[in-house]
Amino acid sequence: MIADTLEPNAIISEVARRYGLRPRQVSAWRREARKKSASVLQDILLPSCRLLCNHPVWAAADA
Repeated sequence: MIADTLEPNAIISEVARRYGLRPRQVSAWRREARKKSASVLQDILLPSCRLLCNHPVWAAADA
């Protein structure tokens, strides 16, 4: 259902109606899903970026 709200031109009230829910509840769930996905990305990508940025090949390129 949350994926439905992320589709281009999706309208939260229409998605909520389709599932028999209130738009406010769908919006809250969507917000929570985005927070969690941002947190996961931060936990995974930032350490990887730090490793890559400190790699000798990249460090030499910046010098």
